[in-house]
Amino acid sequence: IIKRLLRVRPNDAEMWVDLSIAQKDLDESQKSVEKALAIDPKFVRAHVRLCAVLSEKESPEAIGVCTHAVELAPNDGGAYNNRAMAYYKAGDDKAALRDLDKALVLDPKSTSYWTNRYLVRMHAGQSG
Repeated sequence: IIKRLLRVRPNDAEMWVDLSIAQKDLDESQKSVEKALAIDPKFVRAHVRLCAVLSEKESPEAIGVCTHAVELAPNDGGAYNNRAMAYYKAGDDKAALRDLDKALVLDPKSTSYWTNRYLVRMHAGQSG
């Protein structure tokens, strides 16, 4: 459905981000969110989505992209969570825990943030 809508509205940055979320292939997802940013370079949701994709891909660019997303959306727990996972995958558990603690302040009921925090703490040799 989204692809059909994009044929009618190819310059809809929001739609490109929605497509990125629906795509399972991370390379395709990245291309879609980059199209959204080409249309609207200031679109905060697209920056946060790019952070998520690059973090999941374990891209070397993830931390920098996620830092930019956090700067644009300082009240978005997801941006902190995604940067935390980028730090974790890069081997920086301390920075990951700092970001996960911030994500939990913003959204203390998020089970995924709590789960990620537990994962990082266990990796760092800390108890639950």
